Parts: sequence; structure tokens; C-alpha cells
Amino acid sequence: MAQYVRNRSNFINPYSFVPVDLRNTGRANAAKRSEELLTGYFQCWVRCRTPLAIPDVEHREDLGRQHYKYPFFSRDGSPVIPGSAVRGVIRSVYETITDSCFGSVQGNPAVTARSSKAFKPGLLVREKSGWKLYQAKKYLVVVDRRFYDRQSLNRHGIACCADLADRYKTGAEVCFEPAVDQRGNELQYVKERNGRRIPIGSYVKRFQADLSGSSMQRGYICIGEKSPKRHFQGIFQKGAPAPNGKIAEADIQKLEDVLEEYRDERKNKLYPGPHKGYPDYAYAKKNGVIPVYYSVENDKLYMTFAALGRKAYNKRWNDLVSEKAHDKCDRREHLCPACALFGTAEGDKFGSRVRFTDAGYTGNMENCLNSQGITFGELGSPRPSYIPFYLRETGTNADYSVGYDSNQMEIRGRKFYWHHEPDTDKGVPRNNRNATFETVRKNAEFKFRIYFDGITRQQMELLAMAVHLNENDLEGHMCHKIGHGKPLGYGSVKICIEKCMVRKFDLEEGWKETEREIPCDVTCHTCNDATLRALKTICDFDSLSRYRGVKVEYPEILLDEKYKDQRGSLNENVLASHRWFTQNYRLGSRTPERKLPEITDHDLRLQKYTATQITDRDMKNDRRGPGRR
Repeated sequence: MAQYVRNRSNFINPYSFVPVDLRNTGRANAAKRSEELLTGYFQCWVRCRTPLAIPDVEHREDLGRQHYKYPFFSRDGSPVIPGSAVRGVIRSVYETITDSCFGSVQGNPAVTARSSKAFKPGLLVREKSGWKLYQAKKYLVVVDRRFYDRQSLNRHGIACCADLADRYKTGAEVCFEPAVDQRGNELQYVKERNGRRIPIGSYVKRFQADLSGSSMQRGYICIGEKSPKRHFQGIFQKGAPAPNGKIAEADIQKLEDVLEEYRDERKNKLYPGPHKGYPDYAYAKKNGVIPVYYSVENDKLYMTFAALGRKAYNKRWNDLVSEKAHDKCDRREHLCPACALFGTAEGDKFGSRVRFTDAGYTGNMENCLNSQGITFGELGSPRPSYIPFYLRETGTNADYSVGYDSNQMEIRGRKFYWHHEPDTDKGVPRNNRNATFETVRKNAEFKFRIYFDGITRQQMELLAMAVHLNENDLEGHMCHKIGHGKPLGYGSVKICIEKCMVRKFDLEEGWKETEREIPCDVTCHTCNDATLRALKTICDFDSLSRYRGVKVEYPEILLDEKYKDQRGSLNENVLASHRWFTQNYRLGSRTPERKLPEITDHDLRLQKYTATQITDRDMKNDRRGPGRR
């Protein structure tokens, strides 16, 4: 296998986090407001600092091999930025400057991560009192004929059943006989790793589904995901009850959260081979016996479907947010500043006081669009499971392996992307993991309105601050991010307010509009200086100008120069970006080599890794067969 060493090349991660104020979120009764309320609108302009991509997903074009081209969103043939897109970024800033709840986070997602330690085999058994976890001993059924022949397992009469997954379902009960040597000791498969001999499990000599009258031992089939390198499937033999083995419904839900992760097609596309997402789970659950793998870490139980699998943390995202008193608003009499202005669909529900129109293009259509399109590099989904980037330490010597369940870790804050010029000259090959986007060119301008109804003067001023970031100038450098491709540098826009109009109703004259001075240099008293300093830094288009020659990009693996002629023959997995994450934070480690720098740190750079010591196993056409060492 390839080795990975630190490289002198640096990069800056595309995103970082604006810290959340440690104080409680200020909440009040939105219905009780005694001061004068204002109704009117902001007339706003948008200027693109970098190309902008707003994909029209309903009219995509298939370019072949599951690669799609997306036209820019439009109405009546003219480019448009949907009001919802503008509203989203403005609300995000408003939540930040007012230290509001995390209202823009959708749902209450579970967080899963690959465990740093191997799990033990176990059996979930449904009893009258509910589910109970038992320890289990794992026996090995050989399913790889090449491995079977290579190890000469026929001389011991060991079973080989290549079609086991087609003949049996996970959770099916069977009787079996372990393979033994002349002394009656069970024959085991032992793996050598780092000079140590690690027993994996005992071989099965024979097994059968017919249980009647058999004197053989009994167990339950456990079928893992299919893989060209899988040598075995398992039979789990029930043992003693696991310590604290009574299982709550929340534990079953966590297990199913892991299952949902395995069944996510967006992630499965990244890996070769068939991925079924453990299709027998429903069968096993219905029959009342579920083979699982489990571990107990810091008195907390985790269950999954593989010995080195993923686990779901006990704490969900909203639990971490609640620890900072920033959970979503669900009562009208107890609303944070953002929900009091933008509304909330949680609990009691509260209507929005603001409305955003679509932003229409104002220039010459001839020079507006890059109709040929730009193929973006692969954009992965967020990885909140990567603790060194998404959490920070609150104490000393925090154990990162405990992750979201640790009392010494907390969320970093609200996610924002750095502004930078995209590398439009970089040729990106088209595949099924990326797409081509029609973009609006740099310096294109759009116009829209924000209507407000019955808001206070302070709300109007803070809304203005969230729009123009205390710099009401189209030539300014305090920018927002809108649309697709934010990590790649696309979607940097400057928004300013052209005029502020306030409407009042007169019984004799009807509605009258009065132009007000546009609120600028607004002072925010609800969040601390550290939050504002971080927000201003990451919104500044020129913040990274001091890092000449350092690209803003996701972590990557470089190839040792002496292997450059072999690049085309390498297995794709050797240079995959996830290698960077696993090298930076290795399984079993308490701490990573590098954590994500804070926005206001003096040095924002991270180092790349180089793949070296390339072997035949790292090549696409390695014909030695799985398991060869």
C-alpha cells in the first residue's frame, strides 16, 4: 500500500466557522412591541465579484455518462437570482450578528463517524421486555474461492460458499460445526499487522439451515456489504448478555441512522463496486434477531454493521446547539431576533416580517452568460463527522475520538466560505461525480427589493447591516456568497442598498412613501467582538490576498514525482481526498496532526500529503487477487 508523508505545499480550506457567542440567545415576545413600527422596502443592487452559478435543475441537459449541464436560472429568457437564495444568505448573516438560533439548519441530522476502534460482534434479540444485546462469537464462512484455494483450506475440510449471500439472509438461524485441528482446537484465521498476529475468527467446517435433530452448534448468519476483497461472511453465536445490554428505542434509532448513512446513494457513488446498504436489516428486525457490532466507550453504547464501521453519536446536531442555548425557536413568546424578523416554521410558527423579490439582471444579455458552461470540480457533501474541522476543544487534552459526545468539545460556530478568485483555467474532466454549469460573468449586476412590514427601527438597521455589511458601496470588498460552487470561488457578490423607502397610510391621502437615510455603520450590541471580527474577516474579499501562491481548495493528495509516469495506471483511491483526512487524524488517535485554523488566526495554511512508496497493489490492474500480502 502507498505511504503518505507531509508535503511542503500549502493550501487554505475553503470554509471556516464564525464563533457562536457563549452567552444565552436573547429571546423576547415578538407580539409585544410598543415602539413605532416601520413598513417599506430596500431597493438593492447585486454585483458579481466572481462568476455566479444558479442552476436550473428542472432543465438540465444530459451530456452522457450521467454528467449533466445546468443552465442558469432564468425567467422569460433573462437570468434571475431567486429571492429565496438572497434571503438565505442575508438571514445567515442576520443570525450571526444578532447571536440568534440556528434556524437556517434543516431538520435535526444525526452525526455518524467511522469509529477509531474495532467493534465487537453482538446479537440484538427481541424479548418480551424489549430489545436486549448479547455478546457473540464470530465464525467465518469463506466466500472467496481464490482465497480458499490460495490458503489450501480444502485440506482441513473447511466450507466454502461463494453464493452465501444469495442463499441466506442476515439474521437467519443455522446450525454449524467449527473446523478443528487434530487436537480439537478451532482453526483460526490470523492476520499479521505491524508485526502482531491478530486472530480474526474461527473457520466453519460445515453448516445447514435445517435445525431439526441436529447436534451441531447454532448461530445466525451475518452478511456484510459485498466487496471484491471480501474473504468471509459470518455466523454469530449467541453468548452472555452484554454489560448494560438493555436497549432503548433511541439505541435502535441510532443504529438505523447508521443504516441510512450506508444507503446514501450520493456517497456510494464515490466508491467502486455494489453497495446495497445491508438490505436484510428489515428481515432481521422482523424476525427478532439482528447481528450487529458494538462497542462501549465512556459508558456510552454504539452499534453498527461492520467491525470497522460507522457509529452514530448519542448527541444530534440540535443537542450541541441546545448546549449553547441556540436551539430553534418554537414559541411566539420566546423568539430570537432572527426568527422575530424572518419567521419560523417550528412549533407555534411565526410569520415573516420581510419579503425578498427575485433579483433580475439589468445589463446587456449579449455579454451576460457563459453559455458554454464551466465544469466544476467535484463538490462533496459536508462532513460534520470530521471532528478536527467541525468541533473545537473547550478543555485541555480533549479526546477527539469521543467526538460529539465529549463534554470537552463544542461546535465551532456558523459555517462561511472564504472569498477568492476561481481557477477557471483549470481543466476538469467530466464524470458522474461533477457537473457543468452555465454561469453569469463577473461584474454582472442584478436588482431586487426587500419589503419589510411592521418592524422596529433597530430591526431595520440590523437588516441593512446584514445586507451591505456596513459598506454600502458596489465597489466595496465586503461580500456575500450565493449559489453553487462556493468552495471553488464562485458566487462572491457585493450587495448594496440604493434607497430605503418607508410607507405610511394617511386617512385622507392614502399611502405615502418617504425616503429615509440608509442605515450604515450600524453598531450591533447583541454579539461579542470576536464574532463580529471573524465575520468581517471572512466576508472581506481581500482577506486572503497576503497568501500569494497559496490556493483555496479542499485537501488533496499529491503524487511523488518519481511516480508521475504511472499516474494513469494508479487506482483512483490512492489519490482520493479522503486520504488527507485519514492521515491527518488516524484511527485510534486522541488528537489530529492539524486542526482547522480559526478565522482570525495568524496563519490559515494547512499542509498537503504526498503519496509515495507505490506498490503493485496500488495499480488498477493488480491481478494478484484479493487478500494477497
